[in-house]
Amino acid sequence: MFFVELVLIQFLQVYAIVNMCTALALALNYIRFSEMNKAIYITILVSLILSGCATTENYRKELNTWMGATPDNLVSSDKWGIPDSRYALTNGNKVYCYERQSVYQTPYYTAPGTAYSRVVNNRIYTTTYPGNVMGGEIHHFACTTCFFFNKQNEVYHYTIRGNNCIS
Repeated sequence: MFFVELVLIQFLQVYAIVNMCTALALALNYIRFSEMNKAIYITILVSLILSGCATTENYRKELNTWMGATPDNLVSSDKWGIPDSRYALTNGNKVYCYERQSVYQTPYYTAPGTAYSRVVNNRIYTTTYPGNVMGGEIHHFACTTCFFFNKQNEVYHYTIRGNNCIS
C-alpha cells in the first residue's frame, strides 16, 4: 500500500510540469488498485475533475481574448513575447507562430518481487522472482499556436496544433 501511495505522490508532483489531470492520468496507468483502495482513488479523481482541469476548450477561450490584438500587443505581452516564426502571406496578411514544448520521463520504480518456498524430504527449497522495473516512459508535450493578422494588423484568426494546447 505504501508503494502505491509513493508512486501516486511522485506522479502528482508532475503538476509543476504538466497539468494535474495529465499527471493523474499517467499515474492511473501505472497503479494497480486493490479493491479496498479503489474507492479512495476514484474519489480523488472525481474531486480533481470537478475542480476543473486544463482543456483545449479553455485554451481556445483564452485565445479568443486576443482577437483584434496587434503584433505589438503580442510581442510586448508576458504570455507570448517574440514569436518563434513569422510569415508574410501573399495577400499582405502576416502570421506569428509560437511553439511550446516539454518532455517528461516517468520515474523508474521496482515492483516488489516474490518468493515461493516448498518442503521436499525435509528440505526447504525457495524460488525467488525479482520485481519488475517499471516507468521510464518518455512523454512529449507540444503546442504550436499561430495568430493571423489582417492588413489592419489585427488578429482575425488563430490555429493550434499539438497535444498540449490546454489552459
